This record gives sequence, C-alpha cells and structure tokens, in this order.
Amino acid sequence: MLGLAGLARLFVSLDSAILVLALPAIAADFHTSVTALTQLGSAVILGTVAGVPIAMQADRVGRRRLLILAVAAFSLAHLASAW
Repeated sequence: MLGLAGLARLFVSLDSAILVLALPAIAADFHTSVTALTQLGSAVILGTVAGVPIAMQADRVGRRRLLILAVAAFSLAHLASAW
C-alpha cells in the first residue's frame, strides 16, 4: 500500500515537472502570452484539487480500492493523451 501511495505521489510530481518543462515549448509553438501559460498552470492545480471530494469518499469505498482506481484512471488518461 505504501508503494502504491508513493507511486501516486510520483505521478503527480512528474505531471507537474512535465508541465513546467513543456511551458516554453508551448509558448513558442502557440505564441501564447504569460497570462495564458499561468492559466494553464492553474488548470492543472484545479484538476488536482477537484480530486479532493472524491478522496473524501475513501472511508466509504476503502482507501486501497480508491487509490488503485485513481492511479489506474490517471494512467489511462495520460496514455490516452499521448495518442
């Protein structure tokens, strides 16, 4: 369980790091302003915060099951976005 929690934290950290590294390329390719890049970063944070109400259901569903579902959903979403 601890390994899965660490994997989940690693995914979130990697997601943030990838966004930070990709922002200069996004700005150059799409000719975006600093405001648009800031909004992109804020959208990622809001997406993370949107998971809090779901995480509050862990006592009902079970922490392990919810964590496995969340990591699987996160992995599938990133795999789909790669295509």
